[in-house]
Amino acid sequence: MSLTTQFIAPVLEGTTIYGTAKVFHCGRRIASLEAKIESDSGENLATGIGTFVIKR
Repeated sequence: MSLTTQFIAPVLEGTTIYGTAKVFHCGRRIASLEAKIESDSGENLATGIGTFVIKR
């Protein structure tokens, strides 16, 4: 349904990155999630928020 991504900083070659995601709402038909990409030094590189339809 919706996906918003914010690219905050560039990723330089050789940088290790880590991604985490969290479901903050999951109903019968709709799920909302947030995600974050960070460098190995803890710098925030990108964030995203999405709302998705669940098809069963």
